[in-house]
Amino acid sequence: APKAVLRADPKSFDDLVQIAFARDVVLHGQLMSAVHLVHFEPGRLEFRPHDSAPPDLANRLGTALRDWTGERWVVSVSGAEGAPTLTQQARTDRENALAQAAEHPMVKAVMSAFPGAVIRDLRNPLEQDEVAGPAAEPAPDAIDEEEPREA
Repeated sequence: APKAVLRADPKSFDDLVQIAFARDVVLHGQLMSAVHLVHFEPGRLEFRPHDSAPPDLANRLGTALRDWTGERWVVSVSGAEGAPTLTQQARTDRENALAQAAEHPMVKAVMSAFPGAVIRDLRNPLEQDEVAGPAAEPAPDAIDEEEPREA
């Protein structure tokens, strides 16, 4: 028997990106880095392609949306500037967060105590680390010098 396909119903561009993440990783990457969103509404997507976008992106999006939703979508390429790509937005958000962190008095104190130090990452201690879990501390034996093992 044919497998039932769950129909997608993206209500926003972010919904569409999440659906693509689950169904077509290549298209997801292109939505993230090669689409300057001009307009989105259910059934209609208008974007300006980034220079890196493949020439058939609009056609591929239209086909994917029809397959995923069961409805015909109007996907059009625009000459309007549109929003920055999601990748550009994430980069800007990260740069802003790093700049804001650098202004914190405690961070300034650390930076002056360690000339040449660079803020490379930001982590919220209140959020659980999904990889390491809540007790993300090294195991006691991982701290000690490793002793040679017998073969």
